[in-house]
Amino acid sequence: MRIAVCDDNPKELERIKGCFCRIQGYDLVCSYFDSTSTVMEILKTENSPYDLYILDIEMPGMNGLKLAKSIREKDSRALFVFLTSYTRYMKDVFDVVTFDFIEKPISDEKLLHWCHHHMTLTITHRH
Repeated sequence: MRIAVCDDNPKELERIKGCFCRIQGYDLVCSYFDSTSTVMEILKTENSPYDLYILDIEMPGMNGLKLAKSIREKDSRALFVFLTSYTRYMKDVFDVVTFDFIEKPISDEKLLHWCHHHMTLTITHRH
């Protein structure tokens, strides 16, 4: 499974990266981005480069919701998980057919639990 993680907070990116490094038993290829513009550049050259996008909502420039809407236009099968400390976005995230929503702050335990719980569902959905 190809996963893109986009968060403008370097500490959050490192926490998520560390969590994915500890996950065993899944064929995961993860890419980490600190801006939506970098993800958009990849989308210009590749169709459906990722199966799952884990996106922070509140980021400078294009936010995670707008990025997800752009991805959705190109890839109807993409799965989205949104990360945010702003619960006011909860309704909006489901406008782009969201797979899940994780409220910040994200603890290692919370992320590991989420990964183990949902990874099988995600793999089944994509195949």
